[in-house]
Amino acid sequence: RATDAPYSILHDDGVTTVDVNQELNNNVWVSLGTFNFTAGNTYNVNLSDDANEYVIADAVNITPVFSKISSDDSSYSNNGTLYGGVSLKEGVYGYSADFDGFNDYIDLGTNVSLSSNIMTISAWVYPELSSDWSSILTREDLSGPNQGYIFGRADDDKLAFWDHDISTAGWHYSNSTISQDIWTHVVLIRDNSLKRIY
Repeated sequence: RATDAPYSILHDDGVTTVDVNQELNNNVWVSLGTFNFTAGNTYNVNLSDDANEYVIADAVNITPVFSKISSDDSSYSNNGTLYGGVSLKEGVYGYSADFDGFNDYIDLGTNVSLSSNIMTISAWVYPELSSDWSSILTREDLSGPNQGYIFGRADDDKLAFWDHDISTAGWHYSNSTISQDIWTHVVLIRDNSLKRIY
């Protein structure tokens, strides 16, 4: 088999050719790199036989990367940094972040838009454990004790929101529960002292 099998990848930024040693890495996926693609456009990966021995190919596996999962397309630019080995799973619309429940999280930084008293938090969630606390979005404010807010799924499987609003500090709960192993769209509306969970 060829030690310099040339794969040409057509992508948004042009064509990149990658030589692969086909005498190595039997029965495993071999990365050709990371490239930009636009949904709806046509691309291809070509393997040429212009090599020092015969070439073999049977499949191409294209895997999304985290840049879109952790980026904010709004004007606020709350782009996230991934920690703890967050992985991908198939979501409701494309792919979603998959957390192990121990040390995985996405840090969105300290943009003032995340600490507004008027805001909406919306997310698709897929709990895999019942009766187990799961955070959806947490804002830590280090200016003093018990600052910031927490939005998540409580031990009783209801949605829960806690904030340090002076007039209504404390926990607020949804009326219904969130089932495990099912995608559910959840929404929190925070309008000063008014809190609504859907």
